Amino acid sequence: MKMEKRKIIAKKAQAHVELIISFVIFVGFVVAIFVFINPFSRQTLTYAAMDKIQDKILTNISINYSSINLIIQDSNPPTNCLEVDPPGIGINPIIKDSDSAIKKYKLAENKLNIEAGGDYKLYKFYFSNSFNGSLTPNPSCSNPIISPTIYSYGAPYTDTAVLYENIISLNKTYMDNYGALKTQLGIENDFEFVVLNETNGIVFDTSSKHKVKNRIVLSRMIPLVALDRSATQKQIIINLRIW
Repeated sequence: MKMEKRKIIAKKAQAHVELIISFVIFVGFVVAIFVFINPFSRQTLTYAAMDKIQDKILTNISINYSSINLIIQDSNPPTNCLEVDPPGIGINPIIKDSDSAIKKYKLAENKLNIEAGGDYKLYKFYFSNSFNGSLTPNPSCSNPIISPTIYSYGAPYTDTAVLYENIISLNKTYMDNYGALKTQLGIENDFEFVVLNETNGIVFDTSSKHKVKNRIVLSRMIPLVALDRSATQKQIIINLRIW
């Protein structure tokens, strides 16, 4: 009888010990999760977060610019140099002909003297503090400088575009001081990007900065038409990844 009671007591004691051990193992597992994974230390990985990061990056590398077209309506437009009134919407523009070739010009007595080119009937003006204007004291054209009889300016156009040189700066800052860049942009998730050109060749690749392993990563391809400081278009794709 006494032996049976002792066995019952021993079994109860063993059950309590096993319960305590199981509890300790469970607590240890939870602690390990918070120490090594910490699910609350990272921001929620959603496409809403991707949208927010994309907007902040594109805002950082974009500029505002204006453009206007000069249309020469003469049947025999000037083919050497032409003289017209300025468009009156900005200073130090980049001027291009219909073939997108940059034309030199000078401002003389409130008149624009412009190198003729292209089809001699269309010239495009681009204005932005971020552009390198093509103003020069001596355009490479000679007399006669002809003022077209009939010409007009189209409606001014204002837009926002990614400046290619800003992508270069973004890539450098990312590689040199990633933490400061995240703070500057107000981005909480980690991110990286690869920039591809029109033939899918890699132009910039920040993926060497991080070795992303065993994590869920969201990725998005962002096709863009960027402008450089000469207002020349560049077709690019930004592959943005966040985690």
